[in-house]
Amino acid sequence: MLNELAKTFFDNIWLIMIFLFIFGGSITSIVRGIFKASFEQQLKMQEKKNEELRLRLELEHLQKGPGRGSNMPQPKESAWDEQPLAGYDDGYQGQGLDQSTKEREQQPVEPYVSEGQELPPQVQG
Repeated sequence: MLNELAKTFFDNIWLIMIFLFIFGGSITSIVRGIFKASFEQQLKMQEKKNEELRLRLELEHLQKGPGRGSNMPQPKESAWDEQPLAGYDDGYQGQGLDQSTKEREQQPVEPYVSEGQELPPQVQG
């Protein structure tokens, strides 16, 4: 049986070489792709296991360590979209002003007059 297989192989060696020359590249790339995909899958699984172990160790450390609350993350500042907005009456310039400043702004302002310049007559109403 083995003799017959070897004899058939060597009788058709030129046909086999031509077949491999034509289709060898695609066969090789398919085999490489299968090995690469399996290797990447194993690598992803190993990374997931490592991440799980790291998280378990961190959780254990936080539960057992002294001053458990000190290692907890602190809340960050509120973002710009969470801050209160100025009311419609206050307007943009009214943000952050205290009450005395607002009262001062509501008083009439005397116009600035340089020397030698006359004011136009004001209408009393």
